[in-house]
Amino acid sequence: LYYLQKYRQKYCFFNDDVQGTAAIAAAGFINGMKVQGHSLKEARVLFFGAGSSACGCAEGIASVMMHAGLNEETARSRIWMFDIDGLISRTRRPTPNEWAGKFAVRSVPGGKELTDLAEVIRVFKPHALFGLTGAGPVWTEEVCKAMIETCERPLIFPLSNPSSRAEVTFENAVRWTDGNLLFAAGSPWPPLEHKGRRLVASQCNNMFIFPGVGMAARMSKCTEITDTMFTVAAHAVADYVTEEDFERGNLYPSLEHLRDVGKKIVA
Repeated sequence: LYYLQKYRQKYCFFNDDVQGTAAIAAAGFINGMKVQGHSLKEARVLFFGAGSSACGCAEGIASVMMHAGLNEETARSRIWMFDIDGLISRTRRPTPNEWAGKFAVRSVPGGKELTDLAEVIRVFKPHALFGLTGAGPVWTEEVCKAMIETCERPLIFPLSNPSSRAEVTFENAVRWTDGNLLFAAGSPWPPLEHKGRRLVASQCNNMFIFPGVGMAARMSKCTEITDTMFTVAAHAVADYVTEEDFERGNLYPSLEHLRDVGKKIVA
């Protein structure tokens, strides 16, 4: 993030690990909220992790919420971040990094610092939980059940790669939510049968983003690749998913449409 901010107006480049991941996460978020029946302006999002990838994704989510009509302050207030020391707030010590600090909670409910993830979920009642820590399967049954208690069909996105580093397995997430979830991960997971239903895990992979953004930048001869371009790319990916995809639990297009999605981003 430091080098991205330092050089992005000097050179025409982008950081795919940060911006590409943010855009593809935002695409799944857009569709997940659509399936839930909530508008983007209503969304509450919790990030587990506060490193470069998590902060970049949080910026991407904030961008699509602002694109939906929220002002910057309101959009950021609807995104909470949780790191190794607990909920990031303006009163917590140690002070969070510069980028996570933009999402620091102004006033912690109850006036106490929150260090338990399940408790934060019960207080905040998020529609979506994103994991970008690489910490492995640390989301417990209590965490997943807290999500289902506060949202009828929560978005559970363990985005850390490889699958051994994901915050929760697809199997456990399905079992602990009784199948009432929308799941996407950074690595592929095989489909599961649960109570007679075939459930699929969407793969949140920025290969849907960077080819189109790169080609668009080259063809347009732009001098800077802006955040708005990635917001547009996120919507282009999201719009390619059909109602039939939603019925199967897919939040992203199938890989056979990869080239077509790239062309849509360019257009």
